[in-house]
Amino acid sequence: MALVGFCTRPLAELAMRSAPVLGKGQSAAKSAVFSMLGGYRNIAASLIWVSAYVYWEREDIAKCIPKLNLAVDLEPGSVNFWNMGAMIIAFDSPHWIFSKRPTSDRVEKNIRLRQGKLGLEFINRGIALNPKSLRLRLTKSIILEKVFDDKQAVLKCYEDMMKLGKVPIFVVRNYARSLEDVGKVKEALQVLEENKDNFDKTHPAYQFYLGHIQELKNKLSK
Repeated sequence: MALVGFCTRPLAELAMRSAPVLGKGQSAAKSAVFSMLGGYRNIAASLIWVSAYVYWEREDIAKCIPKLNLAVDLEPGSVNFWNMGAMIIAFDSPHWIFSKRPTSDRVEKNIRLRQGKLGLEFINRGIALNPKSLRLRLTKSIILEKVFDDKQAVLKCYEDMMKLGKVPIFVVRNYARSLEDVGKVKEALQVLEENKDNFDKTHPAYQFYLGHIQELKNKLSK
């Protein structure tokens, strides 16, 4: 693997030098560079991701984010790249910007919203290419909640997750919580009741699930 990495490094460097072009969606340039990479695209993507990580440690937004974009262009099936990239853009990059300039509460809020929007755009691209990924939809819900406090959009995320089929117990509970957040307590209880037989009743989390059901029953009885 080390030898392969050594041999493919020149191609990875070519891809990195082409990043400004590739980032503009120049499909012809992309095709030319990617065709040279051939079956080594995933290795090149990993090398570029390591390079992005170096700039992440340096809090260098101008060099880190283009490499995040190039890595997912090269390896669009990598859920990890999409997931971590979106979190870096939405949550880390605002702090890098704050640290390099005088700010105010209003300026910081606007920067958080701008970078949050870019993080959402990034994760939405990942979801479009990996539509069955629960993890990417969870990341999207976190950005919508923490950056935008958009309860309706968070609810829509969980509705989409439920459509994926069998989901973990925490996703069902989070879906119920998102229904509660928009005032749909009865619907939240219905979701929990309808799914309670889908999980291992001996699992420690199941007792919290039942407690959640009781909590909603108490709330509705008042």
